[in-house]
Amino acid sequence: MLVGDSRQDFFERMSALGVLAADNAESSDPLSTAVAQADDARARVADAQQRAQRAAEEA
Repeated sequence: MLVGDSRQDFFERMSALGVLAADNAESSDPLSTAVAQADDARARVADAQQRAQRAAEEA
């Protein structure tokens, strides 16, 4: 992909790679947010389970 016949070819290909990299970064941001939210939800569920277990043991 980076092999070209001229400098212009090289710059055009590098520009295309830059666009692809920007698109990739843009699409990974929502994924990172979703993963963080899922991790937070998992932690809250574990905490709720522990509290429920303690409450059941105290009852």
